[in-house]
Amino acid sequence: MIHLIRRSRAVLLAALVAASLVTPPAAAASTVVNAFFMGGAGTVTVNGKLYARSGQAVTLIVFTDAARCVEVTGALEMRKTGLAGTTTWSFPFIAGSANGLRELQVTAWSDEAAGLCAGTAGATVTVSYVQDNVGPVVTAALTPAANAAGWNQGDVAIAWSALDAGVGLQAGPTPGSATQTDETGGTIHTATATDRLGNLGSGEVTVRLDRTAPSATASQDPAPNAAGWNRTAVTVSFDCADGLSEVATCPEATTLTGETAGEVVAGHAVDLAGNASEPTSVTVRIDGTAPEVSLVGGLADGATYDPGSLPAAPTCSASDGLSGIDGDCTVDGYATELGTHTVTATVRDRAGNDASVSARYTVIEPVSRWTLEGFYRPVEMGGTVNVVRGGSTVPLKFEVFDGTTELTSTDVVEGLRVEDVACASSLAAEAGPVAWTVTVTADVRYDHATGRFEVPWLSPRTAGACYLVTVATTDGGTLSATFRTR
Repeated sequence: MIHLIRRSRAVLLAALVAASLVTPPAAAASTVVNAFFMGGAGTVTVNGKLYARSGQAVTLIVFTDAARCVEVTGALEMRKTGLAGTTTWSFPFIAGSANGLRELQVTAWSDEAAGLCAGTAGATVTVSYVQDNVGPVVTAALTPAANAAGWNQGDVAIAWSALDAGVGLQAGPTPGSATQTDETGGTIHTATATDRLGNLGSGEVTVRLDRTAPSATASQDPAPNAAGWNRTAVTVSFDCADGLSEVATCPEATTLTGETAGEVVAGHAVDLAGNASEPTSVTVRIDGTAPEVSLVGGLADGATYDPGSLPAAPTCSASDGLSGIDGDCTVDGYATELGTHTVTATVRDRAGNDASVSARYTVIEPVSRWTLEGFYRPVEMGGTVNVVRGGSTVPLKFEVFDGTTELTSTDVVEGLRVEDVACASSLAAEAGPVAWTVTVTADVRYDHATGRFEVPWLSPRTAGACYLVTVATTDGGTLSATFRTR
């Protein structure tokens, strides 16, 4: 056997000597037979693909046929040289912070020169791994779901779920569920989950819960009077408020212009959570038409009366077709004194509309329709001052004719009127007339024998006083004489 070894060496030596005498052939290309990744803690292989978290140690293992140099390019730049015939190569590195697929191109070379790959390169092989620094996606599902405005009206159940698109879940979500029962303008709920690489993912959801209905109040402008009526157009407005989710809808103001015995304007408010208020309303009553009123009685507008023909004070009548009369109509301005007067009937309806009607009339001095003749003796007429003893009775005798007809009924005699006058030679009323004293006496009689009326006048006992004594008839006629007591 030793002999065979020696012979082999001799053959090899002869071959080397022969090779030194001719040009050497080109080196054959080196080939990457296999390349893959290995990792320790913090790495996971899924479906043959290595996933590594940032900071974790990873090694690229490359198998070649005989090669002097292996070069790595792409996501990483690495190179190694070795002795001739090296077939196993390792490239350790630390996973970075970027996320996603990382591709490396591996090429084997037949030689090296000054630390660089040289010679003939074989086919490049591409290998890849995944850098995964993203935690799971944690998602909340609300039951019931919030409305379009993001609010709930009742208890909310929260179910958490987690998904990891890379290496899968290790733990979580934590907690798996939660509930919200208290009203809140926004409570944040959170949950977490961990993937198999240790990446932590978290999720949050804001729950808004409002169980309380908003408030709504209707009002009208202008406000009605004490009887609940308006005379002009009315605008109905709504005041809405909510203490939590805020008002979503509130009725628009509306204006009523037409007369109405009672129109209801109603509305309600809704908050963002969908809670609705109780309906609110106002009843609008509008009466813009004045009532009707009239004078009831014998007075005529524009008429002239003497005291004997003046009608009694009129009354009034009133009506209203909508809100009704507020109390009774009233009449003012009636008078019997001489002069022009205006009598007015007024009324107001329950809405406050006023109406009135007036009649203007004139009272003039009496105009006698009858003719009075006298006084007859013992009374002197024609401006004579009759002197009488104070306290004596003076018979005032006279006649009354209606045309040519002599009147004999004592009903035509109204009575006596007595005026104190100054005892001057002219008997003028120096100080103006004093108050009249009207006396209707039962002693008036008609003497059929003489064909005359007779009214007894009892003169005052005061001596030296002067009087203008007048007999008045019911048609307004008068007959006067002047007296002085002694």
